[in-house]
Amino acid sequence: MEVHRVRFFQYNPSAIQCLAFEPGSTPLRLALGRENGNVEVWEQNDTWAQSMVLHASKDECAEAMLWYQGRLLSAGLSGVMVQWSLSRQCPEVEVNMSGGAVWDMTVRPNAEQLAVACEDGCVRLFDIVPDTVIYKKSYSNQGGGRCLAVAFHPEGNHMISGGSDSIIRIWNLVSGITTHRIPLDSPRQQAVLIWTLAFLQDMTIVSGDSDGRVQFWDGNHGSMIQSFPTHKADVLTLVTNKAQDSVFASGVDCKVAKLHSIDSEEGHKKWINAGTVRVHTHDVRSLALHDEDGSSVLVSGGLDTQLCVYGASNFCLKTSNRFSPYPRTSPVSVCRREQLVACQFDSHVDMWSLGTARDGADLAEAASGKVLPTLRQPTHSVRIKSKNRHNIACSSVSPCGRWVALSDRAGTRMFSVSSSASNGEASRATSTVSVTSTSSGLDSAQRLAFTPDSRKLLIANNHGLRVKAIDDGAGDDSCTCRDVYHTDKTAHACVGLCVSPSGHFAALAFADNRIDIIDLKKEKLKRSTPRLPGLCSAMEFLSFSKHTIVIHTVNYQLFSFNFGDNTLTDLSAHLKPISSARRSLGPVMNCMELDDGRLMLHSNAFMASLDLSKSPKKFRSANIRARKRKSSLGSEKDTSSATAAEEEEAMDATEVKDSSLTISGHFSDMLAIGLSAQSKLVVVERPWTDVTQSFPDALYRVRYGAA
Repeated sequence: MEVHRVRFFQYNPSAIQCLAFEPGSTPLRLALGRENGNVEVWEQNDTWAQSMVLHASKDECAEAMLWYQGRLLSAGLSGVMVQWSLSRQCPEVEVNMSGGAVWDMTVRPNAEQLAVACEDGCVRLFDIVPDTVIYKKSYSNQGGGRCLAVAFHPEGNHMISGGSDSIIRIWNLVSGITTHRIPLDSPRQQAVLIWTLAFLQDMTIVSGDSDGRVQFWDGNHGSMIQSFPTHKADVLTLVTNKAQDSVFASGVDCKVAKLHSIDSEEGHKKWINAGTVRVHTHDVRSLALHDEDGSSVLVSGGLDTQLCVYGASNFCLKTSNRFSPYPRTSPVSVCRREQLVACQFDSHVDMWSLGTARDGADLAEAASGKVLPTLRQPTHSVRIKSKNRHNIACSSVSPCGRWVALSDRAGTRMFSVSSSASNGEASRATSTVSVTSTSSGLDSAQRLAFTPDSRKLLIANNHGLRVKAIDDGAGDDSCTCRDVYHTDKTAHACVGLCVSPSGHFAALAFADNRIDIIDLKKEKLKRSTPRLPGLCSAMEFLSFSKHTIVIHTVNYQLFSFNFGDNTLTDLSAHLKPISSARRSLGPVMNCMELDDGRLMLHSNAFMASLDLSKSPKKFRSANIRARKRKSSLGSEKDTSSATAAEEEEAMDATEVKDSSLTISGHFSDMLAIGLSAQSKLVVVERPWTDVTQSFPDALYRVRYGAA
């Protein structure tokens, strides 16, 4: 099959700014704030997976984030505290903190109060009420400078703060005055920035500063206990475990250090450096620790955009897991008929026209992996910008290539794209493309899709499905939209949307692991599937069966469901071994049926092809990225049913096959797959090496053996 390998999409993930675990959640949930303002919610089932994205704007980038009784709160340099609605995926309440940028915030134990560290040097205390927060009191340092960190004693009777004036203050919460002032000295004779603080049960204060030190202080007397120069640059974040005998710290030098307390010979507590791990390549902006019910999980994130997960109890002994920052929902739409690719960014959508191979090109060379000579290079057609400051949540291009829809927090807009060129690929390369806004004021969407005949735009959100009928019979750029179907309001966000090849049915996946099948002709609910064991990550209607849909979940399970008689088909049993084979390669983010009846599935790391006309045999799991030396295969005794030659082939080949299944490793770092004209496969890649070139320079460190 001829493949268009698309690499002109310059997608760059955004840096991680802050992390926060939800206490007591089942499954365990993690909120992750990125530099572009978006907030991601991740859940741990069999593995960590992104469950939803709350789209904001770069102006709303969060510097601090926390959970309180199921409510997600964030605040940043805009000086506004935001309470997020997880069902509508938008802000529910916004409160101005009245002190400039917010650098840190925390909840007071044993009291429904929120403390906020502000740019003007004050710590502001707010009462947390059911729908919002209400200002109560300010604690001013009276010395100028920014307040960068705030923390409460576990019993809630003391508060500490620190900032750009090099002083840690211990506050009397009743009188509002400081009981102790602890100055920090710098060996470089300059002001010390106190970036992060922790307050332990025994009145020990832990600080991380701009000199790369983690220091322990006696909160009763204001004297230093111990100091550790654990880092070569600023310590930006630190966390403690539930027992308060371990402290984890990280910052600009990208390593995570663990400090552990032991009993000394004199009988008092002593802190030691228990080890360091360097997983990230750039600054670590945030750490978060979940230590409940025997589970101890540490996560970190920063400028290299990757989420790293560690075992806190065996921190230096067990390898950490890194999770891809690529989006779970593809930001790419492919128009097959017109060979167009729509690439979604935060503020705009770029339309590209695919290139074509030269006539008479040797397809045998393409089969061997060689690049075919091109007649026309891919060309950038048009850029559609969003007028709002909010990041684009989703977009879609119609199968006819004429309509483009995009949605953000303010609503959904549809555009008509027309070309001055006549039919033919050669003229299209030099054509003039115009864009006209045809519809605005539509509901904000969490997912968008067009029907195969380009006559309807589907707008899916937590309210259900709204269908806009498009009337372009006049032949101009106008369209008439009308409400066709609107479901009852639900309490869960829409995380997936797909349309059947006939345009008769649409499937909506919700965050409560439910999928609704909508009959678009009768304009009513056809069927709701049984609750899935995990969040839906991809789904596709099958053309050979009118009522069959294939569903993939984030916990690596594939199902084939017949919504006509409300049963799982026999294909589900055959799909189980395929799921186990992909477990180490990440969850599927898209699936697509080809013209020849094969089902294509892909994640960021692999692509699989399943021939649905054959009954798959039991598939033996093999990691396509693994490599094994021939010499070791020859020296080891073969204890499995497979021969050594078969084992070598499974480990060294770039494809793993059985009679119906092919798992390929030819492509990596994939964002989307699609089909163009003449059933050519379109693979959109964004190599990680290209992404790293967009990162700022990391802190220089001397490497052994390097010049």
